[in-house]
Amino acid sequence: MTGGWIGVDLDGTLAKYEGWRGDRHIGEPVPAMVDRVRRWLSEGYEVRIFTARFGKGNAEAIEAIELWAERHI
Repeated sequence: MTGGWIGVDLDGTLAKYEGWRGDRHIGEPVPAMVDRVRRWLSEGYEVRIFTARFGKGNAEAIEAIELWAERHI
């Protein structure tokens, strides 16, 4: 890959979303998207998770997202 990055939305794309349940709750992974992100990473792409949860720089949301990504990706 030459420059740039791939952005993937969290809620409803990378993780199942069934309504707001707080900053720390992130749904179960969407298997096809997790597999796609893993493939992109193995191919050398930079992948960034984006979400409106971070809109206010919420430290709890950041930690929850990082832990979710470490666990599932």
